[in-house]
Amino acid sequence: MSDWTSDMELKAEKLADVIDQYKEIPGTLITVLQEAQRIYGWLSLDVMRSVADGLDLPLSQVAGVASFYSFFNHQPYGECIIRMCKSAPCHVNGAQETLEAFERELGIEVGGTTADGKYSLLLCDCLGVCDKSPAVLVGDRVYGPVTADEVPAFLKRLEEGGDV
Repeated sequence: MSDWTSDMELKAEKLADVIDQYKEIPGTLITVLQEAQRIYGWLSLDVMRSVADGLDLPLSQVAGVASFYSFFNHQPYGECIIRMCKSAPCHVNGAQETLEAFERELGIEVGGTTADGKYSLLLCDCLGVCDKSPAVLVGDRVYGPVTADEVPAFLKRLEEGGDV
C-alpha cells in the first residue's frame, strides 16, 4: 500500500469519526464541514458526498452550504492561506495596495498558490474588524492594520513562525 493510499484511508477514518460524533445532533453540518476541511485541506465532491451520506442529507444541501460560505475551500490551497479583507472600510484604508504588495512579494495573484505550496492568497468578505483595516486573516487569526509597506516584514515573521 502506498503512502498516499494510507494517508487517504487515515483521513477517511478521521472524517467517519467526526460524522459519527455529530450525526445525531441537529444543525451540525457546518461543524462537520469545518472538520472535513481541517482533515483534507479542502472540500472535494467526494468529501462532500461522504458528509452527505454520513449525515443522511442530500448532496445538494451539503454542497449548497459549502458553496455559500467563503471560508470553505473547493480546491487545494497552500499550507498557509492569507486572506485579504475586501470590505469597503478595508478598501478605503488601502487594502488594494496591501493586496498588490502580497502579490509582488509572493509572486502570485489572488487565488494562486506559491510554487512551493506554502502560501495561497485569497480575498474574503468582511472580517468584522473595521477598526483594524486593512485587515488580513491567516488561519484563524486576524491582523491589522497591515499596510503595503509592512507586507515584507509580515511575511518574514510568518516564515519564521513568530508572532506577526
